[in-house]
Amino acid sequence: MAAAAAAEHADDRVADRFSLDAAEERLMQELDRMPAPEKKRSPGKLVWGLAAGVVVAGALGALWGMHLPVRRANPASSMEAHNTPPAPMPAPRAASVQKTAQPEPLIEEAEAKKSDELSKQLKASKTRYAQLSVTAKETQQQLAELQAQEQQISNERDALQQELAQAQAQIQTLKTASATMTSAVQNQNLRLADLQTTVDVLNSSLNEKNRLLALDKQFLAHDRQIRNLIAARNLYIADIYDVKDNGETAKPFGRIFYTKNTSLVFYGYDLDKHVRRNKLVSFQAWGSGNDQPEVSLGLFSKDGKQKCWILHFNNTKTLARLNKVFVTVEPQGGSNKPTGKQILMAYLRIQPNHP
Repeated sequence: MAAAAAAEHADDRVADRFSLDAAEERLMQELDRMPAPEKKRSPGKLVWGLAAGVVVAGALGALWGMHLPVRRANPASSMEAHNTPPAPMPAPRAASVQKTAQPEPLIEEAEAKKSDELSKQLKASKTRYAQLSVTAKETQQQLAELQAQEQQISNERDALQQELAQAQAQIQTLKTASATMTSAVQNQNLRLADLQTTVDVLNSSLNEKNRLLALDKQFLAHDRQIRNLIAARNLYIADIYDVKDNGETAKPFGRIFYTKNTSLVFYGYDLDKHVRRNKLVSFQAWGSGNDQPEVSLGLFSKDGKQKCWILHFNNTKTLARLNKVFVTVEPQGGSNKPTGKQILMAYLRIQPNHP
């Protein structure tokens, strides 16, 4: 019985070995029928390696599952080997082959499913890899464009910095020139102000000299007239004094040189004593006749050298109808008729006293 059990156990080991060899052979055939992965793509190699590992692991698991019941059944058969007679060798071999042959369709189906899943995964991986490749190319292209733009911007920035530096240098040059010109203009303005002051002084001096020259000419003319007047045989000369209320002689006084119906020269002295200081007035001479309105004989002009006022009148028609002359203080420029106070007066209807 022991010999029979040992023989049966040996047959089981042979059957197990046969089943493992058959499964390994089928696995290798399935792997040979699968398409070879592309060598250039490392992700394909990894996928195919994983697929092969999964298939091998599945096959070994299936074989181990089939072999485990047989191994568990062996102790019982070994116990029976001591009590039962040895059986013929062919019968147990046929039963063992039948037991190992039963799960082959399941293995093929599992392998087919695994192969389909792996194919799908591989296809998805290829698609994803293609998409990633396209995305990578687009990204590289965009990166190259961005780098080109960055380089262009950098070049433009350098050019702008150079232009800015040139502009700043020009601005500094213009500022320096402007400061120089401003200083020169200020100096010219000061010089111009000095020259204008000098011109004003010279104009004032010239005007004064012209005025004095005109007065000199006027006085020369008056002098000639006075010489002619003094040489006349019918000359009347009189000093005129202003008298106060108490009978005393006042400061203002005058002197008249009069040729009947021909010429009148009137000198006035200290006329400004009746005028407030810094008040601008004019001293105006008037003439009147019988039942005749007053006639203006003109304004006195001041003789700075003699410190007096002088008036010359030679209108013969007017002098022929006058019988007196007098002086009034009027606003500057004179008036059309007497408005101020009379300060000097003389009668003309008198006999000549020279010669």
